[in-house]
Amino acid sequence: MGYGIVAYVNILYAMVWAFLFFSLLMIPTIRGFKAGTQYETALNPKFVKTMISNIGYSNMECRNIPVSLGNIAITCPFGKVGKIFEYGINNDESGSPVDACANNDQNSACKPNSDRIRDILNEAIGSERYTAKFSASGSDFWRENSPSKACSDPTNLFFV
Repeated sequence: MGYGIVAYVNILYAMVWAFLFFSLLMIPTIRGFKAGTQYETALNPKFVKTMISNIGYSNMECRNIPVSLGNIAITCPFGKVGKIFEYGINNDESGSPVDACANNDQNSACKPNSDRIRDILNEAIGSERYTAKFSASGSDFWRENSPSKACSDPTNLFFV
């Protein structure tokens, strides 16, 4: 019977050491979540920031469609659309990758300058699913005329 107690105590010590080891491994994760600003509006933000449970979900989504379609579905698979970071137009002549989802030096010449397209996209914020409808003729993209004929090509890809 003495061996059983020794084995039990050894298992307890092994579990304590395993708990301490895994707790040390989690320090970078806890620090990462503590550095975030998502929980600043919580009742007790100092306590909540150190919790790992219910960390939520955040992901960047990119959509691109030909301008001629006239609408783009903006969806959020978990939760709601939080912010529209970038939008613009990619065309073959710019040298920008066709599937680029960020404004860069190549596609900046075709960046929409109309407030209408920005307002249409901002309507998606706070919804789970939104279909942004715009004029394929380009009147929603530019205040007067498009910067160049290449920018108003209906086969260009509009990205959000």
